[in-house]
Amino acid sequence: MRTRNNCQNSNAQHDTYLSCVDNLKSVEYAIEDTFSIIKAKISKKQETTDHFDSSIKLLVLQLGIWSEARLNKLLNEYDNNSQKKLFTELELKLIKLNKQKIEQWKTIIELSFRKHYGIYIGHELKEENLGLEKFNQYTNIIEIVENHLKSIIEVRNKLAHGQWVCPLNDKGNLSSNSNFQELKNDNIVSLEKKYQILKYLTQTLHDLMISKATFERDFQKYYKEIDDRRVFLNKHVNKEYLKVIQKLQKKKVYRR
Repeated sequence: MRTRNNCQNSNAQHDTYLSCVDNLKSVEYAIEDTFSIIKAKISKKQETTDHFDSSIKLLVLQLGIWSEARLNKLLNEYDNNSQKKLFTELELKLIKLNKQKIEQWKTIIELSFRKHYGIYIGHELKEENLGLEKFNQYTNIIEIVENHLKSIIEVRNKLAHGQWVCPLNDKGNLSSNSNFQELKNDNIVSLEKKYQILKYLTQTLHDLMISKATFERDFQKYYKEIDDRRVFLNKHVNKEYLKVIQKLQKKKVYRR
């Protein structure tokens, strides 16, 4: 049962953080619905149609929207005890100096590591001042962002501008966007795994921002979940997709 209105706290006052929470939840509802729509189309043997292809692109677009909504929530997180935002106004300005969203994500990671481990701005984050374990965690998170979040953001930008079939450059010519080419190979199984990777990644970043102890306790657990899904995407996704098709299209046979 809802105890407050959207975008407001329990005192009926506007709350920026709760607005971000509500926005994120609404996007997640839409993603759940699109997964259901795609499954329904598969069950009707429509997986080779242009309509089906458009539904897949809609889901990719929604994952990009989800990543931006999740970013906004991270930027407005606050400490439960002090009720102060985790990022100061100066830090938020530093993050938003980057016009590219992927660089904003990287800056959040960098600032959080600097805060927790006492590395001042101007000192490079490297093994010598972080230690081998923490340096590996830092580089692993950056690598996941580069390999899994960046492509979602870049494809989202194309899709949001209506380039669903033919990606164009500024001159109106076809562009050879590698992320857009990868999109052609995506299906409901690969996108489900990518969505899960994004969730585990952002949970790790949430822990990193909120609590050093929680981050150190749970990092390996979440990293393993991410790595398991990366292995799945590299080795098993197409075989599993065929199984999903067969399962959804299997007709029940009734004996008379």
